Order: sequence, then structure tokens, then C-alpha cells
Amino acid sequence: MPISRERTCVLCLRGNQLLSIEMADPMTAKRYWSFPGGGVEEGETPAECAVRETLEESGYRVTLTTDAFTNNYRFRWNGNTYDCTTHWYMAELTTDEQEPVYDEAYILQSAWLAWPRCRQLFLFNPGIVEALDHWLPIKA
Repeated sequence: MPISRERTCVLCLRGNQLLSIEMADPMTAKRYWSFPGGGVEEGETPAECAVRETLEESGYRVTLTTDAFTNNYRFRWNGNTYDCTTHWYMAELTTDEQEPVYDEAYILQSAWLAWPRCRQLFLFNPGIVEALDHWLPIKA
């Protein structure tokens, strides 16, 4: 039975580079690239969550530049299937300074990946692809 989860994710461009997070599934050790984000906590708006999670996972402070694009998808993580409702935001850095990251051990690194070349790293998740196509469409 899938677990319902409301979460956020942030897409932050710096030039043609996209802030990304590499994670390892705690159960399978399979590595994934994703974007800063996480579960909306009680008493927190999705926008507040997006800013907080970006700082916690990447060390960067951001300002949101859009309203949310929200989608739904399933994702398998740590032996569970999650039915995710994700609020996606575009953001910009408030400063180039990166603070130390003291987050979960499954967060391996944050990195600036070349866009759109890195798009292929996210094809495993249709929900991520839908958000990328919404906010960062590749012009033919």
C-alpha cells in the first residue's frame, strides 16, 4: 500500500547549471540524482519547506521566483512506495556562499550540473521529467 506524502522540490539555475542532489537509497544503496526538497512539516507552507529543504540538503539559501507547479507520481524509496504530491518551485540563489550541510547520510553531495545535458539523469522518474518540462522546456 503506497504511503501518501506531500513534499516540495526546488529547481535553481545558476547560468546554465542546475543545482542537483545525489542520494543513495538507504535499503538498496542505488544512487539517484534529484533536486533539493522534502516533506512538508506540520505548520509549514510548501514554499517555506522548499526554502528550508534547499538549505538543509545543499547548503544554499534561495529565494523562490515562481508559484508552485504541483504534480503527483509514485516513487520507491527505502523499501516503501510513496504516492507523492510534489510542489515544484523555481528559485535563485540569495548568496553564492554555500553553508555546511549536516543532513541525512543518504545525501551524498550537491552539485551544479550542466543543463540541459543533465536531463538524462532524471529520466527514471516521470514526475521529475514532468516538472523539468514545465519549468525548463528544451526548445527544439
